[in-house]
Amino acid sequence: MAATSDDRPLETAWRVRGPLDQVIQCTIHESVLGFEVRVRQSPTNLAQKCTLATLHRARRKAARWRDALLSLSGFADAAH
Repeated sequence: MAATSDDRPLETAWRVRGPLDQVIQCTIHESVLGFEVRVRQSPTNLAQKCTLATLHRARRKAARWRDALLSLSGFADAAH
């Protein structure tokens, strides 16, 4: 399993709109160590990242991060 040369995500897990109308996006990427979950506020602003062994675990981590954001005031689900 190697990341593609242009580092495209395997999938977009979710998008959330923040209180300042910014879109925060979570993507899952395949890597040599497993699957990376990445949360970005912009293409160049990586807010959080972790690597997990399986795609199932990566999706569960992404869901927990989404739930944590949505529990905060001013955050709402955004369409993919």
